[in-house]
Amino acid sequence: MYVFGIVVACTDQSRSGRASAALQERLPVLFPEHRFEFLTLHNMPAAKLEELLFHVVGAPLDKDEGPSPELIDRVQAAVDDIVAIASARSVN
Repeated sequence: MYVFGIVVACTDQSRSGRASAALQERLPVLFPEHRFEFLTLHNMPAAKLEELLFHVVGAPLDKDEGPSPELIDRVQAAVDDIVAIASARSVN
């Protein structure tokens, strides 16, 4: 089991807010064997937020090895897909 940190915006009706809410709902369903921590604006300096928004960072639950680059890429791809779908819905 790994813990993945993902920087999200607040969950409001904005495009990023809807994407953030969708991530918090869908990622635990897609990857039930892992834990997700969603870091918000309050946890990040404003200057870094835009650069890190929806970016996946992985860590082991204990002090052993972290997740493989392939697993991080799979989670990031799922994040990118969820954000794209949520963004498309907000346009329509």
